[in-house]
Amino acid sequence: MLNFRKYFNEASRLESFIDNTNSYIERTKYIYSFFGRKRRLREVESPNRGVKQHAIRSGFNFLIQSVASDINIMAFIEAMKWISDNGHQNDILPFALVHDSVVAEVRIDLVPIWIKTLKGFVQKDRGIMIPNCPIEMEFEVGPSWGELTKIKDEVTLAELQTILNEN
Repeated sequence: MLNFRKYFNEASRLESFIDNTNSYIERTKYIYSFFGRKRRLREVESPNRGVKQHAIRSGFNFLIQSVASDINIMAFIEAMKWISDNGHQNDILPFALVHDSVVAEVRIDLVPIWIKTLKGFVQKDRGIMIPNCPIEMEFEVGPSWGELTKIKDEVTLAELQTILNEN
């Protein structure tokens, strides 16, 4: 069982950060993300305690989830430019951002360089990174949505061909 007191003793500034953020949300009825996106939280004024507490938790959660989303969007924009600059418009076709995922159709021989490139854009320090704690990334390949296989970052072309031949 998680011992919150022990946890907050070890991460002493975290508890005050959470408390201060929650107080700010309750007072202002909004919060800004690191990248300047504003989330209005008018439900904080609700006389219903459950609704009010949900709004406060949603505002705090927004601080984390919005940063992840914004980093993903910025990485996607940089990746699209890289694709264009390197003449891969017909070979690497990113077609969706789903929460914290980039979905793309990639020519098999370009998968290793795509992984390295995308990882570089996602893990780029944008002023909010924790030193020596890069954003963790996972990659999957397959002939279709229902047939995806998780792969390692340093996958070789031979390994990719084996995976795709097994599916």
